[in-house]
Amino acid sequence: MASKPTIITVANQKGGVGKTTTVANIAASLADSGFQVLVIDCDYQANATSLLCGDDQFKQKKNSFTYAIKNDLTLDKVVVKTSFANIDIVPSNRELDDLREQLVGQPNQFRLVDFLLDCKESKKY
Repeated sequence: MASKPTIITVANQKGGVGKTTTVANIAASLADSGFQVLVIDCDYQANATSLLCGDDQFKQKKNSFTYAIKNDLTLDKVVVKTSFANIDIVPSNRELDDLREQLVGQPNQFRLVDFLLDCKESKKY
């Protein structure tokens, strides 16, 4: 039986406090230790996406967290390989800012949780 993944969340309403840097360093450390890591970039500025994939991925519309949520897709449809071993990402883009209002309140309040639970078989962190 596969073990459940550990979900690590880095969040803060204030900008410029090091969230992206923290995520990148945690991901790199875990990946370097041999763990399969999935970064889900839920920031409309998409700095983690740019850092791990480059600016071309940031411009993509279909392979993104926003696209998956809007189109009720499973996680595997939007996961992108990075150039770093053992690190994959669900990219973000500027459209995520528009999605915020759609996710507030029922019936959408658990969409993110459902989306995260979808990755339980494939990743450790």
